[in-house]
Amino acid sequence: GIKVIQIKSASEMFEAVKSKYQKQDYIIKAAAVGDYRVKEIAQDKIKKKDDILQLELIKNDDILAYLGQHKTDQIICGFAMETKNLIDHAKEKFIKKNCDLLVANNLNEPGAGFKNDTNKVTFIAKDKIQQIELMTKNNLSDLILKELIKIKEEKHVNSN
Repeated sequence: GIKVIQIKSASEMFEAVKSKYQKQDYIIKAAAVGDYRVKEIAQDKIKKKDDILQLELIKNDDILAYLGQHKTDQIICGFAMETKNLIDHAKEKFIKKNCDLLVANNLNEPGAGFKNDTNKVTFIAKDKIQQIELMTKNNLSDLILKELIKIKEEKHVNSN
């Protein structure tokens, strides 16, 4: 029941998300898309000539911000990876991106981050900040889904 959309760049991902997000109930933005891309992509190999090669970078579109600005009934979960001031930066991102849940993790925490089968995160939601202790990423994914379902149910109750 999962439809895979093949993309090769952050720009392609942005276009794919824009074309599909309105029909989704839950959107989980866990992809670590680069904030910047090279301004010009060389058509051919860049030959070595100088000791320093300078590349000009431009900002990628902010997919999570776009979703937060355009959401209707979708429940949006964003992720934040930080190396310092985790809670402050995560709360700021939660508000700025108009998320329903933000999962924040600090790469300096033992067992957390990309290189492990475990993670230790903090859930940031409208009225709560919840520390989640170290657990497997499989268990964490279940916990995230349960939290998103709970948020949707609370919104439904509050809108009736």
